[in-house]
Amino acid sequence: MYMRVLGTTACSIVALILSSCGGSTSSSEGMLGEIPAYYEKQGLDFCAQVSEIGKASGYSQDQETVEKVVKLAMDLSEKSKEEGKTLADKLIGKVVSYQETEGLPYKVVSDVTITDIELPSFTFNSFMFDELKVELKYQVVATEDISERYLFTYCFITDTEGNNLDCASFTGKAEGNPIAAGDTVTVADAIKIAMVSADVLNKFHTLKFVSEATYEEQRETINKQMEQWIKEYETKMTPEEKQ
Repeated sequence: MYMRVLGTTACSIVALILSSCGGSTSSSEGMLGEIPAYYEKQGLDFCAQVSEIGKASGYSQDQETVEKVVKLAMDLSEKSKEEGKTLADKLIGKVVSYQETEGLPYKVVSDVTITDIELPSFTFNSFMFDELKVELKYQVVATEDISERYLFTYCFITDTEGNNLDCASFTGKAEGNPIAAGDTVTVADAIKIAMVSADVLNKFHTLKFVSEATYEEQRETINKQMEQWIKEYETKMTPEEKQ
């Protein structure tokens, strides 16, 4: 059944991954815990095992070889769901470090906590893990009239030295009337994080709350850097076709 669905895609990707691949990663405790290092290791181990299948078959793309690669991918998908959940559970309730800058129309008045984790899925069109989804919750008090029922909080995700690594906006909703100065608003929203090198993701440490103007000024630069990290990660996880 899966060969009918994935056969064409699997053949094209097997042509690319039936060669050796390398790379290593180190683990460090950050906002995302052990998740980045775990998923990078799974991806690299997958490449190494596929390389062995390729060598053993003489880099054939016949049905038997493709079936072995697809089965390996399916096993990895199931394994990563089970083992990844254990790592995700450790992060539930974790308090995230944050910093507030000047010019905000609100004041953060609670801890910023992780309430849920949606783990990356192993995608069969690319044989790579997709994005990680982290749900956060915190409370803010409006310091001025918002005149709407929604309050938008804009953040940069920084390392311990204050370098911007990613960006996101989180929305809080008031019940009933538009938000006025002094109102407390609960923000419960999620950030989607691309699976890039663990060396990058392990540095995710602090939420830096910034004004909308600052966010818009720097968002493009931050996104371009993330796009570059994504390309580098895809290269790391996708070996060149054997010559």
